[in-house]
Amino acid sequence: MEHCAFTVLLPVSLEEGRRAIPCPPKHVSLCARRFPRRSVKALVACQAQRCVTTPGRFHWNEYGRKSGNLELDPQIVHYETSVHDGRTDAHQQEGVPRVLLIHGFGANTTCWRATVPALTCAGYEVVAVDLLGFGQSDKPVGPVPYSIELWAQLVLDLVAYLDQERPNHGWVLAGNSIGSLTALQAATYVLCDGQDASSQPNVTSSSIWIRGLVLFNCAGGLVSFRSEDLSAPLAFLWKTFRGALFNDVVGNLFFERFRSPSNIRSVLLQVYRNHTRVDDELVSSIFMPSEHPNASRVFLQVLNAEAGPRPSDLLRALDAAEQKVPICVIWGSEDPWTPLVGGFFPGEKYPEWNSRLELSVVPNCGHLPMDDDPETVNPLMLSWFAKQFAMK
Repeated sequence: MEHCAFTVLLPVSLEEGRRAIPCPPKHVSLCARRFPRRSVKALVACQAQRCVTTPGRFHWNEYGRKSGNLELDPQIVHYETSVHDGRTDAHQQEGVPRVLLIHGFGANTTCWRATVPALTCAGYEVVAVDLLGFGQSDKPVGPVPYSIELWAQLVLDLVAYLDQERPNHGWVLAGNSIGSLTALQAATYVLCDGQDASSQPNVTSSSIWIRGLVLFNCAGGLVSFRSEDLSAPLAFLWKTFRGALFNDVVGNLFFERFRSPSNIRSVLLQVYRNHTRVDDELVSSIFMPSEHPNASRVFLQVLNAEAGPRPSDLLRALDAAEQKVPICVIWGSEDPWTPLVGGFFPGEKYPEWNSRLELSVVPNCGHLPMDDDPETVNPLMLSWFAKQFAMK
């Protein structure tokens, strides 16, 4: 069987180097062939040592406008900017986009701990954000309309804020789970005409340049089901279940019992196939924010929120847009939450909804493929970046 070759810019010393990685023929998923483990482990260790990360604080009050309460104080949104210390001028190269990473439900920037060094070592400036309500970002409750649409607004406002720092070379939005759905919604706001005026973000979207999307096991919605997608009996049962479990009394008790480190570890072991990745660093990164006094109320508000846009609708809208963007989808095959096969929005259907979408399936991998198996996922992701964005 013949193999083609692609080139990924992966510095192996302080001087920039190139490594040619063989890949299967086009009709075979890239991930069907695992790259040498020893070389990738050495590279990840090298990358982590050379990745320089700086925390930032974004003062954001858009949720106050959305809720109609303009007197609410701006909220602090935590983000981290990372560059490769040997390539501090990479972000200034013409044509090289920055990358914004958006985590999933209950997670935070830590879920990108293997992704950030790989991207920075390849020459990209990377920004990872904690969505409002999660991680180190503020956790307002009450009038805050937690939703995919609100977080998409946050993403665009953060991008617009960061674009003030230097010339705009565009952005690649990358997300996991509901972070993927948020990235899709943000791109749709910017690229698609005909949006309802009430849902348009309060930012000059024409000034934002979205150049690509990377989706890791995209969620079908903010919550598991939409009543309109269920039969009448199932819709009634779903509504009853949510009302019984996610109310202020039972829901708070459930959250307090659930948020222990041992329970968090147990849940993570269900969605990771590589159990060695479920370490103390990962568990602690999720447990610490759960001790915030508003954490349980945020948890309940999110679980009682609307499911939001369907990924199929957003992908079709982007496919019909005048300005089309490439989309890379990487899916862990053994995800119990957003399955590759079956369910309302299975990963295997994504190529049917957008003509510029490339799907790669990672065998024996769960809901967070970029952290579950970075040794396979990083080369896949970097090969897509290398094809889309030429690096000088």
